Amino acid sequence: MTTSINVFSESVSQYLKYTEMPWGKLFYSTALAQMENYLKVENNSSVLDIGCGFGLTGISLAKKGCNVLGIEPNQDLLTVAKEKALKERVNVELRNLNITQLNSVDYKADFLICHNVLEYVENPEKAISDFADKTKDKGYISIITHNPHANVLKKAIVDKSPTKALSYIGNKTDYSSVIGADISLFSKEDIEEWLNKAGFKVVNRFGIHNLYGYIDNEFKFDAEWNKQAAELEMQVCNLSPYRDIAVFTHTIAQLA
Repeated sequence: MTTSINVFSESVSQYLKYTEMPWGKLFYSTALAQMENYLKVENNSSVLDIGCGFGLTGISLAKKGCNVLGIEPNQDLLTVAKEKALKERVNVELRNLNITQLNSVDYKADFLICHNVLEYVENPEKAISDFADKTKDKGYISIITHNPHANVLKKAIVDKSPTKALSYIGNKTDYSSVIGADISLFSKEDIEEWLNKAGFKVVNRFGIHNLYGYIDNEFKFDAEWNKQAAELEMQVCNLSPYRDIAVFTHTIAQLA
């Protein structure tokens, strides 16, 4: 399944608003914290951010001293990313490229990022194989995808709808209300299999929004409550069963 790039243009304001909400901020801060042990920022690590969107992750890493190249096929998202980088006075290289144009990028990264992108591409297994060609030997890859198990739990717990929950069991697709488009869903086993075939070895797996995703949003606007919830998330994010039911699965692998 391929999602039209134009869909993202239609949802720019909604997508941007999500990133500014407490749950959006927690998503990015959690992902960065989980990557920290694998990034050698003191050595000016090279980072390739695939589908960089608004550039939030890349800008944060550039501030830490990484050399960042972000590619993004949607010009509207890329424009916002460039504006943010300029405002933050951060040197980040940003290019308007599609994931299928990776072979035109003369770049190999110490750390490759692909966050919430595979859900929108036609052939995620091939995409991961292409990522290996853009990763240095012993380099790392960070992949974040939607967890299909979370759909069942959210429908049952958050929406209080057993009927909807039943209908989501075993689903391979979902609808993203943030983007306004259908997305593909993959299990952690799918991701690990594709990584192994491409020459990567999984070194860690985390959850993002492990428990947070099942709590009513009204609580999340309280700064102190949100701080405590963030601490809880970091404590459980690499422990089962919490990471197994997280809304997002974060896989970190190393090129063997």
